[in-house]
Formats: sequence, structure tokens, C-alpha cells
Amino acid sequence: MIQYGIIKKADPVFKKTLIRLFINEIIVTFDKDSNLLNFIIHWKGGTHTSLAVKKRKMPKGNKTSMSLITTVKLIAKRIDDAEIARVLNMNNLTTPRGLRWNKDKVSKFRNNHRIKLQAQKKENFFTAQQAKKYLNVSRNALDTLVKAGIISTNQIMSFAPWELPKEQLDSDAVKKALKNLKQTGFLFPKGYSTKQTSLPFNRKLNQKTV
Repeated sequence: MIQYGIIKKADPVFKKTLIRLFINEIIVTFDKDSNLLNFIIHWKGGTHTSLAVKKRKMPKGNKTSMSLITTVKLIAKRIDDAEIARVLNMNNLTTPRGLRWNKDKVSKFRNNHRIKLQAQKKENFFTAQQAKKYLNVSRNALDTLVKAGIISTNQIMSFAPWELPKEQLDSDAVKKALKNLKQTGFLFPKGYSTKQTSLPFNRKLNQKTV
């Protein structure tokens, strides 16, 4: 007698071979009223087994809204399919069938609506990660500069990657804030209208001041 554990771990080809050894045919009918799939299994040897399984409901298709097409067209100019899926999901935007996005669904959607993936980075613009490295500051410090209005994120939409202008990173306002951070531990002096945030020195900044 073959143990169930062995069958469960077996490869698909072996499982199919076993099915052919013991089963002559399987007849399936669908009952719309009860939404049940009725199976009749005819075993070799003359016996049969009946069972019913509730049919899983499939998402109903919906018309694609023009706003979704416009949104994907817009963000496809900046980011790839995987990032597009992340941004759409973070904004609670679903597929026309009400499902969450993934890379393959975005790619299929673009192809269906003839949307080209350009994913071109704008010159002289930095992502948040690149800006942190360029300014040699923590993410908290960068966020504070953005909240103060000294640096603009230029996001295509919420949760999309930041596009920080290099000219703003090189501005006198940013230089003064970083100088103040190095000297006092604060980006802005007391009395500044922006909400005060105490920030730790960046390691490299500490090394420069030793």
C-alpha cells in the first residue's frame, strides 16, 4: 500500500501515473442554482464516488477607466513595471477586475492600451537615496528640508519616487541648513518658522569636524 505522505511529496508525473492506474474517468457537471461542481469518479473495478465542490467565484471584468489609463501613461515615463505596480497598489488603485497589481499585470495592461514604457530619468534630478548620498545627510534631515519647502520632491503622484532638483540641493538655503546642522545639531536656528527637528550628525560630517 502506498502511503499518503509519499504520494504528497511525489512529482506531478508520478501522481498522474497513479491516477491513470486507479481511475477510468471523471465526469464533472455544474449546477448554476447551487453554484456547485458535481464530480463522479469512475474507479477501475466498477465502483464510483460522488462529490460536490463549491465553484470559486471569479472577479467580474469592468471597463477600464480613462483615469487609470492616463495615470499609467504618466508614470510609465519615469519608472518600470515593478515600480508602477507598487505605486498603484500604494494608492489603492486596482486592476479593471478589482485585483492588486504586479509586474506582469502592468505589462499586460500597457500592451493592451499601447502604452510605451519609457522609464527615462530626468537629467539633474536625484532620487531620495541619491540626494542623501550627495548631501551626506540622513533621511530624517532630507525629509525636514522637504517639509521646510527648501527642496521640492516633484513626485508624479503619491508614493512615486522623488525627483529632487540638483539646483535646489546646491542652493544657498540648503548649504546654510547643513552648516547649521554640523555646528548645532539642528538644520535651522531657533526662531525659524519651520518646526524644529533635532538631528544626529552624519558620521562623515563628524569626521570632517574632528
